Amino acid sequence: MKLALIIYHDLLWPPEQVKVDFSRGNLLVMFAPISRCYGHGLADVECGDDRPLTRPSFNQFPLPDNNMDHIKLLKLWQSACPGEYFLFDYHFMWQWYQDLMSVRLEEVLTADIDSYAQLGLDGLVNCGSERVFYPTGWPYYLMARHLWGERQGPEQKARYFQLAFGEQSEVAQRFTDQFAQVTGSPIHAHPWWEAADIQRANQVVEWLAQHQEPLEAGAQAAKSPTQQRAWRVLLHYHRLAIDLWTAVQAKLRGEKQQALEQLEQTQKFLQEAEKDTAPAIDTLVLLGWVGAIRDAFQKQ
Repeated sequence: MKLALIIYHDLLWPPEQVKVDFSRGNLLVMFAPISRCYGHGLADVECGDDRPLTRPSFNQFPLPDNNMDHIKLLKLWQSACPGEYFLFDYHFMWQWYQDLMSVRLEEVLTADIDSYAQLGLDGLVNCGSERVFYPTGWPYYLMARHLWGERQGPEQKARYFQLAFGEQSEVAQRFTDQFAQVTGSPIHAHPWWEAADIQRANQVVEWLAQHQEPLEAGAQAAKSPTQQRAWRVLLHYHRLAIDLWTAVQAKLRGEKQQALEQLEQTQKFLQEAEKDTAPAIDTLVLLGWVGAIRDAFQKQ
């Protein structure tokens, strides 16, 4: 039987007085950088600096907010306890819950997987919820293929979207590809609604409005039930994005009450449309997202 020793929270620092016994060959080490940044790859040297870490007092450990500090802690463990290490990561948990498409998850996933060998990590267990196919399943598909060493280029991505969305798949792919670029990609665990300014909010709301008609036309061209379902989910996401960015826009204009009323309407929309999105995402996740924005606005 294999056992996993987890490097997580306070255990991100290796032991000083206890020696881990790897002699029986049944102990693996699982590195779980729960507070890492998803605006950068795990091994991206731009995410942090080269200053040395200072071991904190007992039970007074501040979680790192950049990836280089996480990697420094991993290397301390690997030096103190040589063994077989693998990664437990959260691409489809916190960051996916908060940002969905405003973080360049596609780029981060492939960069992360490509760095595992260099970091001495032999594999990945991803902490994803059961339904992580909103607004599309491409990032999860990409992760699975890439872990098997099957690199997915533009042709493979275009094929995925064509199978999912049908003859107007280029419209769907263009929308998802451009969204992170238009919204900006928040880093160091900052939610997008905290990172946005009024100029960004105005730009995003206008961009989303421009995509309304092409997306609706694409949905009308869908032929199979699979394609129709994919378009319903993507249109749902487009509506949600408009609602939330409109609320952010109102808040940044100083119209706090209007922003809160918009979020209340968004909550009702999510509840009423649950039957359309249930196969792709748990509505509770989206409601939690709306609630987090509302709570942040109310405190300001």
